[in-house]
Amino acid sequence: MFNRLSIAVLMMLLILMAGCMKSSRVSRADLENFLADTNLSGGNLLSILESDGFTSVNENGETSDQIAIVLNTRPTSNVKITLKPATTDIKLNNASAGSPVNIVFKKRNWDTPQIVKVTAVDDSVIAQGVKSIAVTLSAKTADPFYSSIDYSDFDIDVEVIDASNRYFGDFVVYGFWGTDPFIMEKVSHLHIGYNSFDADGNISSAASGWIDKVDYCHRYGVKAIIGFDVGNSWGPMMDNADGSRTNFVSNLVQLLIDSGADGTDFDHENGPFGADYDALIIDCANAFAPYNFTVGADVYKYRHELASPGGLDYIDHLNLMAYDGAGHLEDMISHWKGEGASDDTIMCGMADGWSANNDQATAIAKTQLAIDNGYPGVWLFRTDMDTMDPATSLLQAIRDTLIDHYKSKTKTVKK
Repeated sequence: MFNRLSIAVLMMLLILMAGCMKSSRVSRADLENFLADTNLSGGNLLSILESDGFTSVNENGETSDQIAIVLNTRPTSNVKITLKPATTDIKLNNASAGSPVNIVFKKRNWDTPQIVKVTAVDDSVIAQGVKSIAVTLSAKTADPFYSSIDYSDFDIDVEVIDASNRYFGDFVVYGFWGTDPFIMEKVSHLHIGYNSFDADGNISSAASGWIDKVDYCHRYGVKAIIGFDVGNSWGPMMDNADGSRTNFVSNLVQLLIDSGADGTDFDHENGPFGADYDALIIDCANAFAPYNFTVGADVYKYRHELASPGGLDYIDHLNLMAYDGAGHLEDMISHWKGEGASDDTIMCGMADGWSANNDQATAIAKTQLAIDNGYPGVWLFRTDMDTMDPATSLLQAIRDTLIDHYKSKTKTVKK
């Protein structure tokens, strides 16, 4: 097992690393970091090490991941292990897509992990979603023990991502919660949860509590949004009489930097509103600008949460809580445009999973409304309640509408 490996030998390892595929010696620090970031699986004779405990690659950019294989006992003769992908969706080391590669363990290097680079292959098929591709192992050896292993026990599942969201262009599909790959590959932005603050502008949850969620979003090419909801001390924080709003904005910027998140959303529904709320949006937008963080606000119809001149002129996503049919959404858009909202901020809202008023036909209509009018996108509350059945899923309907739109644009360009 891993604790039987010789660290002294590992430090001398010559391996082929991602981005350094020509003969090169890996630094001690690189090797230590890789080994510190791996999970170990395997029986008494063989161990498989996967960084972060899984192997995931993305067709967008043809990204790579690494697998390490090591023997746990000295063999009596050479052990040649063959790894072969089940499909041409991935390639190993410098082999062609779907082709096998061999690694050989000898008596002198049996306890030195050998690295296999796994790379996604970007094919011509559009938006295949998330696939699991098996890499099978087999071996050839005269060693009686290593020749008797059932190597199918060591097959490696590689997650290959060909997310629909890569074909959305600048169109935003903003989801509220959920982590299933069915959701992740169909959204461009995901609200990953609510934080909280006190009257002095101090934020409760530390950045460390958000890092894994943010990293998971980025794995699928999704922007991660941290929100704040109605159950906070909005009035005392926003009035800034004692610098509380300034403190909050400073703390929020640091939270986003430290967590790696991409922006924030304010679900401030119960007031107070007015000049202080406008000032909060403006302060955030100005503080966020150097980092390209976004600021969004969830709003209703026939209320005056934000104004222009004011916060409406600085907001990135004005999330319209239009949970009924497309006609209700059009009324809400008219209201907010009358308040001074710009077309490039209007997010067409819909209820996902908890309202009988939003079905696939409604999702298609609202998505098409956004496309036809040049609005930045749609947002769904709540994506964690989506059916995840292609026949009824709102996310699927939105995805299909956007992919059809992408294909129509591509055909036009080719002509």
